[in-house]
Amino acid sequence: MLRDGSRLLMTATATGEADTWACKVLRELLIHGGVPRGGFRLCHAAVIGGRRSGLLITGPTGAGKTDLALKLARLLRIPVVTVDRCVVGQRGAVLVAGTLPFGLNIHRDTLAGFGCSEADLARRYPPQKDKHYLDIPAAQRLCQITMRAWSPITAVVSLQRAPDAIRWKRLGTAAITDTLRFADVAGTDPGYQIDWLGLGGGKHPPALRVPEMITGWVLGYRPDQPIPEDWASQVGRALHAPAS
Repeated sequence: MLRDGSRLLMTATATGEADTWACKVLRELLIHGGVPRGGFRLCHAAVIGGRRSGLLITGPTGAGKTDLALKLARLLRIPVVTVDRCVVGQRGAVLVAGTLPFGLNIHRDTLAGFGCSEADLARRYPPQKDKHYLDIPAAQRLCQITMRAWSPITAVVSLQRAPDAIRWKRLGTAAITDTLRFADVAGTDPGYQIDWLGLGGGKHPPALRVPEMITGWVLGYRPDQPIPEDWASQVGRALHAPAS
């Protein structure tokens, strides 16, 4: 369900404003019809990854998840799954994350850092709260990234706002579990829990299980400062992609 649904959602999202309502219906089908019954949960996180490994980035709103995900994806040449909302669940012993029926909401400062003109963006993608909503083809073109519908999760980042300097350290298994629990918004995000098609039935899937071999870090991050090279190298090795 996750793989097939995500492909449908990405296809529908990419077709433009004419399919807005179709995207909403597909979102409801996935979140309330397919997600709980398939054992998946709605999470507030960014995800980058490929077919064999992936990184889930969670943290409070405004911490820089989108900015970090896009920059890491370009640095490590890894596809983007999502920059804000995803569905996460188990497939056997593997933790996987998939996309939702959205384009990408990207802050104007992040886009400016990628060389995008705000004047050009404003004409086609009017900003809302300092962010531009880009459909998938535009996001891939303007941010010079590739996107995929899902990825296994083999590493996580607990992102924190860094007031002065960037710091990072490894997370133990208990902290990784807490990081995934923090990302899980299945019962705490009313905006994504309104079941207007009556599909959910009030059932919640079981809690996420942390795979034994998963890697994790806590990172103090500021989008206006460079990503720590030593940390990026560790992420690259964990995802089997050398930093360039």
